[in-house]
Amino acid sequence: MKPIWELYDLHKGAPGVLICNGPSLADVPNDFIKKYFSMGSNSVYVKDNILVDYYVIEGVGHLKKEEERLARMPYVKKVGNFGGATFVQRRLSHWFCHLPNVYPVDYRDYNNQVKHGWSFEPFDIYATGACVTYAMLQFMFAMGFDPVLIVGMDHKFDGGSWHFYPDSDAPEFESMPQDEYQRFRARVDPNFQIAANVYKSHSRTLLNLTPGSAAKMFETDKLENWL
Repeated sequence: MKPIWELYDLHKGAPGVLICNGPSLADVPNDFIKKYFSMGSNSVYVKDNILVDYYVIEGVGHLKKEEERLARMPYVKKVGNFGGATFVQRRLSHWFCHLPNVYPVDYRDYNNQVKHGWSFEPFDIYATGACVTYAMLQFMFAMGFDPVLIVGMDHKFDGGSWHFYPDSDAPEFESMPQDEYQRFRARVDPNFQIAANVYKSHSRTLLNLTPGSAAKMFETDKLENWL
């Protein structure tokens, strides 16, 4: 297992796929994800035959119940055994540290102060963005991925399905009421704009390949151009 500081620029100049869990992920070909290094989060483990290189469990709430932690452990072990790594919220990472290649991460420092904005050293403290995708954008930037290709980022919250999987496949995730999603967007969208600005100002390519995505702050491209 590498010291966490060795992850900085580990993939400098290599394409990487950032996997979000929106409904459109169900239509993303597995061969596309397997073609590049990839990073996914939370319930990506329920997608058949997809093993990401980097797995992120950022929300403390997703790990409070024992059954939720146990459900993820086989996937964390598999990622580590195949040479990948898992980033787990530090406050609950002790449940996973017996598994291979697990790194604790947090948006709070050891004085319990929350980091906001953007972090260029996210494996020390990353900036919270009210969404695990924002943490992954920081991790992938720090690891040097270029371009970063986003899939499964529907970001619509229009009353349809919220995820690529049925709720019964990941019952720990409960859909928020519709009005809650509007407040969620109000918190998250400014942070996504920060990410877009950071990538652009550092001449790094960040592309949203999700068809019809409502995340308009990111430049777009077609997935078939990267197959």
